Amino acid sequence: MKFENIPYTYLIGWPKLGKWYYGVRYAKNCTPSDLWVTYKTSSKIVHDFVLEHGDPTVRQVRKIYKNRENAIQLAQLWENRVLKKLNVAKDPKWLNGHDSKSFDPNLVPKGDQHWTRQDTERARQWRDRSGWKSKGGPSTATTPKGNKHWTNQKTDSAIKHHERMNGKNNPNNLAEVKEKKSNYLKNNNPVNIPGVREKISKTLTGKKRPRKICEFCNKDVADSVYTRHHSNKCKHKIYTKIE
Repeated sequence: MKFENIPYTYLIGWPKLGKWYYGVRYAKNCTPSDLWVTYKTSSKIVHDFVLEHGDPTVRQVRKIYKNRENAIQLAQLWENRVLKKLNVAKDPKWLNGHDSKSFDPNLVPKGDQHWTRQDTERARQWRDRSGWKSKGGPSTATTPKGNKHWTNQKTDSAIKHHERMNGKNNPNNLAEVKEKKSNYLKNNNPVNIPGVREKISKTLTGKKRPRKICEFCNKDVADSVYTRHHSNKCKHKIYTKIE
């Protein structure tokens, strides 16, 4: 039996609660008829929300990619376009939390606000998962840090780890490995292909690139440099805490 792969984007929601989720489905042998039958999203946030509030009352297939080249890539690009347009990274009514390309880390619950610390069935199942308590581990989802991290303990595995990573025992520090990596990067850099540098120079000669002045350091830089290293990413920006 031959199955047909039909990627699609979808929308689910809880209108009475004011919560929504927009996603994409492109797994092997997927079809729009899967939505909320055999497929209930791959988002852990949605799964946890369903455990607390039940199944979504709105389930819509929004866009179907059937018999199209690069269907999976097109579906992913469309999902990202919609999520960015809806500004899901900053709008609390969306369970997505990010637009698949960038997200605001300040909106990701941490510490006691993380879903693993909540008093929900899914969180309790995660904390009490098989073998965790029996091995002497903590009942919460915390990871030991600093001196409590396993690499800082005087155990055989920790000692072997440090011996492997430090000095000559680390394969990345071997001269032949470094030389091999260097040669690979030189030989596979497309700029080193004969004629490429001349072509780039000819294309850019005489063109005036757009420039901007950073509002924090007052430097006049190219537009591409401004986007990458200035504006909100400028090291001279002063962050103030709003009480």
